Amino acid sequence: MQLLFLSTLLAALSMPTAAASVGEWLQCGGIGYTGGTTCTAGFKCNVVNSYYSQCQPKAVNTNIYVPRYGQCGGIGYTGLTTCTEGSTCVFNSPHYSQCLP
Repeated sequence: MQLLFLSTLLAALSMPTAAASVGEWLQCGGIGYTGGTTCTAGFKCNVVNSYYSQCQPKAVNTNIYVPRYGQCGGIGYTGLTTCTEGSTCVFNSPHYSQCLP
């Protein structure tokens, strides 16, 4: 009886637990990020830059526009340069420009 209880307990403890999903518009990845990487339903984790990925609606076509606060220019930058509606690509330094409202 005790053996059955112990084996059942060990089996339950070894089962993976479901990770909590990351909320809408929150960070879900990037260099140094240690939190969750699965977005809530209807959202997907999109790379904004090397240091920041964000849960954005699946319906948004991020292959055309740089999201707000994303990198849009700079020396050596090879990504998208057109900011999403309501944002403008603002020069920060020779190596970094960012989409800002």
